Amino acid sequence: MSDQIEISEDSIKVSFSSLTWLEESPAYFRAMSNGDLPKPESQFMDFGKALHCYILRRDDFPKEYYVLKAIMPANAQQHKFCAEYRNNNGDIVEAYKASYSIKSKTSDTIKSEAEKLIMTLKPYIDSISDSEGKKIISFDDFERITSIADNILVHKGAKKLFEYMDNHKDCDVLTEKEFMLKGRKLHDGKDLWIHGFVDHIIFDPKNRKMVINELKTTSKPLSKYREAFSEYHTARQL
Repeated sequence: MSDQIEISEDSIKVSFSSLTWLEESPAYFRAMSNGDLPKPESQFMDFGKALHCYILRRDDFPKEYYVLKAIMPANAQQHKFCAEYRNNNGDIVEAYKASYSIKSKTSDTIKSEAEKLIMTLKPYIDSISDSEGKKIISFDDFERITSIADNILVHKGAKKLFEYMDNHKDCDVLTEKEFMLKGRKLHDGKDLWIHGFVDHIIFDPKNRKMVINELKTTSKPLSKYREAFSEYHTARQL
């Protein structure tokens, strides 16, 4: 069961996202597929990706994410101030002038406001170098993620799935997490082709069982999840 065949991601023609693009129009589908238009992102999508990584690939989480304990910039001007501070070798006045309107402000006022900003944002600026090449996630979001992960471990159904291998040591069980586009030789020599991206999959040839476990996140209350299931066409992934 160790033989694997890697398939190029470019070989996938249809995905959950691309079906949504096609609903808009064939022209929109082609533009998105060719990379002519930026793919939409949102804070909820970013949180969901971080949650998936922490639950499914815990060892990779610190390699891909940086948990920020400092206060993050509250708006675009503060973000620009931080960037300009780094670009101007720590000159807070020049950083302030490049980020804020200084019309009718005196030099003393500019310096005073810049000093207040740097007192708040310096820990964030210092952490940027530590987070180089990683996605930044706030400490509050990280606490939410760890809380959700802990709840999964005490959920009877979820715990059973994630501990399937440990509970079936007598079988030649294989589990994959965030399983992408692979062909696998099964015990009878046949190929199993997975076209897509699967969160968690269990192969149990002895019991002739394959279990697909798909994690779902939603910004809506759990009581409204049935509506979200239909709205976001979740059934397409089944």
